[in-house]
Amino acid sequence: MKNIYIIVLTFALIIGAAINSDAKPQDPKEPFPYNVKEVVFDNTNDNIKIGATITYPKGEESYPIVIMLNGSGAQDRNSELLGHKPFWVIADYLSRNGIATIRMDDRGVGQTGGGYGNSSLQDFVKDAEFAKQYLKDSDDININGIGVLGHSLGGSVAIIMASNSEDIDFVVLMAGAGIRGDELMLLQKSAIESKMGMTEAQVEASRNQIAPAYKLLISNKDKDNEELKLLMSKYFNTLYNGQLPASQLNGIVNQLTAPWMVEFISTEPAEYLKDIDCRVLAINGTNDLQVLPEENLTGIKNGLEAGGNDKLTVKKYDGLNHLFQESKTGMPQEYSTIEQTINPKVLEDIANWINQ
Repeated sequence: MKNIYIIVLTFALIIGAAINSDAKPQDPKEPFPYNVKEVVFDNTNDNIKIGATITYPKGEESYPIVIMLNGSGAQDRNSELLGHKPFWVIADYLSRNGIATIRMDDRGVGQTGGGYGNSSLQDFVKDAEFAKQYLKDSDDININGIGVLGHSLGGSVAIIMASNSEDIDFVVLMAGAGIRGDELMLLQKSAIESKMGMTEAQVEASRNQIAPAYKLLISNKDKDNEELKLLMSKYFNTLYNGQLPASQLNGIVNQLTAPWMVEFISTEPAEYLKDIDCRVLAINGTNDLQVLPEENLTGIKNGLEAGGNDKLTVKKYDGLNHLFQESKTGMPQEYSTIEQTINPKVLEDIANWINQ
């Protein structure tokens, strides 16, 4: 029973950490030397409203604008986690350096309608597309280029969007996936469990419990959600001889069968990367245990090259974790103990790369 608990915990740490409201040292402080505009626009395709904040330089000159895309789990426009507001920190830095931004509440959060748990990656892409159209239609936003910046799962949304859009000028992938979702999560799971002190045999046994569930989801991804839930319930009930508590079983099943999760698990980033012809910045920390840098950065490079795109810049940062904080272990449990929201060098590099 312990191993299945670790399966749930590993992912829950990514998307379900408690919020700590204490202010952090890098939280932006007024007065701001740029414009701030709170907006609500429509996703007319799904009949929902999306709440967002736009920051943009003062003056008449034009500037690039970045559509910011949150990582996994229902998050607000600041991508708030454990009291940190990384997207606000990034937006503040970029707009102080001549770059406009728009950051949005996820579905079911803040001023955005709909529900996160029943949404797909393609739904998130549509939200971003409507944000792009809103920016293009705004008279007071002087755009000379549109880019997308995605963190973690937001990177998957970014590459799907960029592969289908001729008016995306650049892409920033912060710990973005370069390999299929199930492979990424199995690597993530093994890396974290090894750091937790599990033996190689235990890690392998734990992997062998969840890997068949992923395969089952991938081979049945076109079935409706209720059918997928029945498949997952049957799989884990059989695996544990019906001894898994109902609350734990339901938690695992609901987590794995969320539409965005099923889509992420089965998504091959290379299928979208090959169709991206704009410039791309891909960055990771060497202590990232959730999106392992070597495998994913290599996957991004290979995917872009397969489509003839040689406009990739790759940066790895020693000692930074999945949130791009300076860290000792990279373990998710460490996030709440770190005061730094995001390493200043990362902010500087992103701004300089966009402005180059």
